[in-house]
Amino acid sequence: MQGLDLSHYDGWPYKQTTEEAYKDADFVIVKASQGTSYKKYADYFPKAINRALADGKLIGAYHYAAGNKPEDEADYFLSCVEPYLGQVLLTLDWEAGQNKAWGDKNWCKRFVDRIREKTGLACLIYTGMDGVKQCANLGNTVPLWFAAYPKNENSWKVPAWPSRYKIAPWREWTLWQFTSGNDTVDRNTTWLTREEWAQLAGGSAEKEHYTGNWPNLPRRGYYREGDGYRVLTGTRPSIRAIQSLVNWITGSNLKVDGKYGPKTAAAVVNAQRILGVTADGLFGKDTLTAARKMVE
Repeated sequence: MQGLDLSHYDGWPYKQTTEEAYKDADFVIVKASQGTSYKKYADYFPKAINRALADGKLIGAYHYAAGNKPEDEADYFLSCVEPYLGQVLLTLDWEAGQNKAWGDKNWCKRFVDRIREKTGLACLIYTGMDGVKQCANLGNTVPLWFAAYPKNENSWKVPAWPSRYKIAPWREWTLWQFTSGNDTVDRNTTWLTREEWAQLAGGSAEKEHYTGNWPNLPRRGYYREGDGYRVLTGTRPSIRAIQSLVNWITGSNLKVDGKYGPKTAAAVVNAQRILGVTADGLFGKDTLTAARKMVE
């Protein structure tokens, strides 16, 4: 699969080069936070992520390390991405710029350990060759998103892997950012499948048996965004049942309020990807059948 990583530098609406590349992206990873405060660009992450979800793309979020106490930065990152947990692939961006802890060989481990402690999720490391050396105590315990650019071209053609790129102790990269800078768009490739991406985003902890209620489908056969805002007989309880079921499938914390709004539709899309059915945000017979099979 191929995808973009984005920040406010890509503009909103996206600048032309970003928009052109976005159309062909399978996934989008957006900067969510930096240090312990990111107020100036706080609204960029949800806008970009919600668009990606609406367009059926896989999503990720990254935190740019500033070198404060790693546990505090991890907590801040989680507070920014909390509405999307269970859907979003988490990453720590470890670079020298604006990072007063650069060179600390234990900072990244403390950060990702905190993420796992609080969510049960793996947190990827994004870095280049210098950063890989500083994160050696994490080698092969978390996925590596490697940054190195044989050519900086506005093209999805993945270049040959130069022998000078060393990533030990990792045996392989999971994502590779193969172009950046020179007014290009940050382009990436991954060998992950959509199912593997969803699994990483949702964690690997064994689920407890599902004990919630099952929804009754409406006469038309499916629920869609907008349902539940008008009080229709039987609608709210069934939508609450859908929300609870989706939380169980994806590991997310979607509010169970009986309103089928944008967040519920996005969560249904993620659940459908995990279930292997059409990811259209419409909760109907196929999704319900697949969910029952998953529980059984």
